[in-house]
Amino acid sequence: MATIHINLWAALVAGLINMVVGAIWYAPAVFGKIWARELGMKMDKPMGDKGMGMSYFITLLGALVMGYVTALLLGYGGAATATDGLMLGLWIWFGFAVTIPLNDVVFGKKTWTLYFLNAAYYLVILVINSILLATWH
Repeated sequence: MATIHINLWAALVAGLINMVVGAIWYAPAVFGKIWARELGMKMDKPMGDKGMGMSYFITLLGALVMGYVTALLLGYGGAATATDGLMLGLWIWFGFAVTIPLNDVVFGKKTWTLYFLNAAYYLVILVINSILLATWH
């Protein structure tokens, strides 16, 4: 298997972009109220709730892994332009972010609304991050 150079700064920024876009996407003023409703949650608790720090830490770790693996896949795919990044980002989204959560709807009884809300979020971050990672050498 070929050795792929990963720009760790770009992968770090991609992970941070996930967090920033997620904070905006799931904010009450954007889609947060819909997201909470679909999960049967209330958004009236302050962000300093017990355990939130660990939740954000785990989410950050996942976002950093996603950034790194996306960079790795883009490297193996030979993506070096914004168009390459866009296309690979769309394929990664379609192949994984669209398909894997279907089990949550079919077997986990999650709603289609929640499914589409989350799938759209992953579309946004995978496209942004794939373009960033493909072009930041």
